[in-house]
Order: sequence, then C-alpha cells, then structure tokens
Amino acid sequence: MNRAILLAVAVIVSPMLWGQGLLKNAGFSDIAEGTKWPTGWECTKGRELYGYVNIDGLASNDSLRYVAEKAGVPCLPVTQSFQCVPNTQYVLLAGLKGDGTTRPYVAIYAQGMKTPAARVNANSEKWQRQRITFNSGGARTFEVQLHGDASMARSAKSVVGMAGFDAIQVYRADQEPKETAPAVPFVAPGPNIALDKPYTLSPRPSYRLCTDADDKIQLTDGTYTVGYFWTQMTTVGYSRAYPAMVTIDLGKIEAIAGVSLSTAAGAAGVTWPETIFVLVSDDGKNWRSLGDIISLSLKHGLPSADKYSTHRFATADLKACGRYVQVMVAQTPYCFMDEIEVYRGKDEWRALPPQGKPVTSAKDFFLETKIVGSIRWRLASDLAAAQTAIR
Repeated sequence: MNRAILLAVAVIVSPMLWGQGLLKNAGFSDIAEGTKWPTGWECTKGRELYGYVNIDGLASNDSLRYVAEKAGVPCLPVTQSFQCVPNTQYVLLAGLKGDGTTRPYVAIYAQGMKTPAARVNANSEKWQRQRITFNSGGARTFEVQLHGDASMARSAKSVVGMAGFDAIQVYRADQEPKETAPAVPFVAPGPNIALDKPYTLSPRPSYRLCTDADDKIQLTDGTYTVGYFWTQMTTVGYSRAYPAMVTIDLGKIEAIAGVSLSTAAGAAGVTWPETIFVLVSDDGKNWRSLGDIISLSLKHGLPSADKYSTHRFATADLKACGRYVQVMVAQTPYCFMDEIEVYRGKDEWRALPPQGKPVTSAKDFFLETKIVGSIRWRLASDLAAAQTAIR
C-alpha cells in the first residue's frame, strides 16, 4: 500500500468543533469586513499571496488559500499567537492541501526559539488531516506559522503554486475532541513521585549536541524540551547506547501505578524505541520486571514512524511497589529523552505480594525480551497506519 496513503488522515467534522481550541478562527470562516482576510490571523509581508476562499475546504467550504504565480516574492508566514500552560502536552491539528508541487507547511514555535516545537506538512492534491503532539516545556507564549511551501520557512520567498489550509487548531491533549483524539487518552493515575528525585545513567550520555552537566537532573526536573529535540540542552541523548538505562531512587518504597517516558524521533535518522522496559526494586539489587511501556501504551496511540514528532509513551496500568525504578530503553543508533515520570499508586498495595517477574541479570533479561517487544511494536505501527488509511 502506498506510504503516503497510509499517513494521510482525513477526518470530516463540523466547523464548530475547531472553534473550541486555543486558536481563533481556526476554520478561516470569519472574514474582516470589506476584505478577504480571516480575522485573528496576521501576515506582515506577502499577504497578497494568501486569502479566504469559500469553494474548497476540509471542515467546510471555507479555507485559507496560498496562490503564487511568480517565484522569489518576499513572503512571511501567516501567523497567530497563543498561550500554553508550561510542561503540558498539546496537540496540533491541521488540514492541508497542495497542488502536487507545493508542500503546505505548519510549524509552532515557542517565543524566542528558532526551532519548532511541532511541525507538519503535506504533499497531496487532496485534503489531508495532520495530527502531531508536542510539549510546551517551560514556555508560555507560542506562535503558529502557515507557509505555502515548506521551503518558504527558510527562504522567506514565494514558490510558484497553490496550497490550502483549514481547521488549524491547537488543543491541550486532555481536551482534544473525541473525533480526533486517540481511542483512550492517557491520564496520569496519580502525582509524579519521581519529580526532582536523583537517578543514575548507564552508560553516560554521549550525544554532543545535547550533553551537558545537567544531564544528571534533567530527566526528573519536570521540564519538557521545547524545540528540535536532540539539539536542546534539556534533552539527554545517546549515540549507540543499547540499552540506555536510567535508575531512579524514589527515596523510600512507594506504591507505583504508572510510568511515562518522553522522547522524539521520525527525522535525521532517529527512529522510535523498540522497547522501554520498566523494572522495580526495594534494595537496588533484586529487580522485578513490570513490562514494556510501549506495549502497555498502545491503546493511547502511536507516533507516526515517518515524520518528526515528540511522544510520551505512558501507562497507568501498573500495580507495584518499590524504591528504585529502572527504565531500560532499546533505541538505536540514537536514543533521546527529556522526562521520566513515575505515578503514585494506592498505599494498600504495599501489603500485596511483590508484583512482576524476578530478574536475575538485567543484560540477559534485555536480550531475551527485546526481540518480542520490537516485533509487537512493528505490528502495532503497521496496524495503526492501515487503520488511518481506511479512515
């Protein structure tokens, strides 16, 4: 099956839906009096290349259209600013349509950042629904930018062609409409008891563009990376670490209901993790396996295998206790993460027998189980792509 078809998501919903997010006039149907310009949106140079049309759209007949008959015309993006809560998951939705040559492009930037927190594009002559998640990190003010072609984000000059934009919206991940949200949105089952807790790393981080002295605190500091993931110092990165292991000391034996790990992939040769195993221990010596976060998080949706995005693999289905939590990530040739959270369970769980499969050797355990986990990931990813194509 054609890969482009697998990645295209066409969701037809009521225009009213798009007005409930963080962006104003997301469907471009509200036009300034006496103009063809949608309210709430700005363009300071090259505005004549963009305009409202009511004959072609995704959610309705209304949309924003880019048309350029001449290349090289100075042109800045169509923009709108919005506010986010720091260190919170968000979702960008965008309806995009090209002409077979243009690749309409939407990017979100935190204020003062030069690399996008999220970006999507399309190369189809039919409307495509694009969806990508991102974390606000420490930022509050963001700007969404619409470009008639992806190359215009770099050149700030027009390319010949036509492109369409519709239903451009941003939601908090926990407020995304059910029509576009994953089947079961993830909800943290309790407070993050790993916040500001110490941890050890094995091996040492080795990816030079994001390695610094603060790698020893960044995975539990509550701050998510903003911008291109592996070039930010808030990210912990590895080159050819297989596996990368993080062992968190919670300070005392705690009831554990869930774990999440935030990462990114889909570009520059960075692929998604094959497995993310979670182990617990009362003493840091005798370990028990609680399973693979990727397998446990399948019901919350998977990231696209072929485009850059951030993603939080998460589960709220654990019922265990322990002082030490070890996360073992199988991701090669590169591995990146910016935050690990551990969620408190119920105190009465401490009276239960130890949960999980005893592990005598972490290395042997990893080698034995990673193959099954990676096959499961591949099958789930292919199934998700097929379901997307059907929709």
